[in-house]
Amino acid sequence: ASLLGSNGSLRPALGSPAAQYTIDTDDCRKKFETLESHGVKFEPPEVIEQPWGLIARFHDPDGNMLQFRELRMA
Repeated sequence: ASLLGSNGSLRPALGSPAAQYTIDTDDCRKKFETLESHGVKFEPPEVIEQPWGLIARFHDPDGNMLQFRELRMA
């Protein structure tokens, strides 16, 4: 599916606004489990698999959307 809307602008990924910050990691599932065990609420509440890798999204205490990203090496 294209990330471009009909007017050429970017559409929100995963049906929500784009993350303001991306944190690259070698183990997205481990980061997810560690933060979830400390009370962080992920949106959606699971690691999302994409063709290019994994992503886990959450809000910080100030409301910023953050995400962990693990890229697959080709």
